[in-house]
Amino acid sequence: VVYAKHNIPVSHQPETPYVVAEKSGSAVRLRSYKVNRGRVPNVVGMCAKDAVAILENHGLQVRLVGRGKVSSQSLMPDAPFKPKQSITIMLES
Repeated sequence: VVYAKHNIPVSHQPETPYVVAEKSGSAVRLRSYKVNRGRVPNVVGMCAKDAVAILENHGLQVRLVGRGKVSSQSLMPDAPFKPKQSITIMLES
């Protein structure tokens, strides 16, 4: 919707709840971002806001250290976790 309103061509519109937007020339390509329930999402490379939203929506309690994009996370991606378990994400500019 936003892309169409601003006349930005989009090459793919995935059917998943999460997507990663990638610049492709003058267009934007949307790539599916699959998250398995009960498994830790990989949020490395995301901005803090997106990472926190995904992690909290999956039942994790998030602690942020630093500013910028996620450079590392305390729980391994795709590892099982318990509800309300804490995860620390390290951010770097």
